[in-house]
Amino acid sequence: MRAAERVLAQQSRLVRVQTGSNRRLNAVTDAPLTGGTARDALGDADYNNPADPTFRTHRKGRYALDAVDTVNLKCVPPPAGATDTSALLWTAAAGY
Repeated sequence: MRAAERVLAQQSRLVRVQTGSNRRLNAVTDAPLTGGTARDALGDADYNNPADPTFRTHRKGRYALDAVDTVNLKCVPPPAGATDTSALLWTAAAGY
């Protein structure tokens, strides 16, 4: 088994680990989110909308990932707190 530092040093182009830093993270505090607007829960058409001919070309919904070279992990949260992600969305996400 290889050490994480050696793998990062030899293979990673994105992450570097620095040790011995005297910089410390600021304390984390809970703060309310501000500046947004309330809207309805997301629906299937917010992620994948075949009725919109510009949906993919404008990189909306799941097609926002088209601008990224490599995707290693994709999280698909439910559209609202107490709801499940639809089977249609799971199928579209799995096939991406």
